[in-house]
Amino acid sequence: MRVTQIVAIGSLVAVSMLAAQNAPPPCKAPEASQFDFWVGKWELTWPQGQGGPGPNHGTNEITKELDGCVIHEHFAGAGAGALAGRSYSLFDAARGQWLQTWVDNQGGYIPLSGSFREGRMELRTPVRRDRQGRWQLSRMVFRDITPASFVWDWEASSDSGATWQSNWNVTYRRVR
Repeated sequence: MRVTQIVAIGSLVAVSMLAAQNAPPPCKAPEASQFDFWVGKWELTWPQGQGGPGPNHGTNEITKELDGCVIHEHFAGAGAGALAGRSYSLFDAARGQWLQTWVDNQGGYIPLSGSFREGRMELRTPVRRDRQGRWQLSRMVFRDITPASFVWDWEASSDSGATWQSNWNVTYRRVR
């Protein structure tokens, strides 16, 4: 290897290291804080009959973990046999979108992705079969966001998102 090649390679390594030092950590990008409104402890209510049988209320505690990179949800519906679930969300800077994985005590697993636009967080599933075997697209929408409350909607579409049917509308009220 010639001296000029060694110098060129050394220069490239030095420039790469300097760029890496000056780049913000992936979890410090401005978009990585778009879900911070959700962090906290919440009391939830929804219309009777939505969200399954039983009481129409629950709690949700949302924490920011792993050096602030991950949003961790701890959902608990009220009553015996109620829905309980966890989700993990993070902003994927390379994709420029939010990714979430939901799992629950009823065998549910839902991958979602999306973004925050015009004051709303919207995450969608890929097209998949629902529990009745129908192909559908689902989305969750966080809207009407204030420091003390917001509304979360779970919606489904059987026509690739041309129209949406509301399945569950949850009102969040901040406890802390």
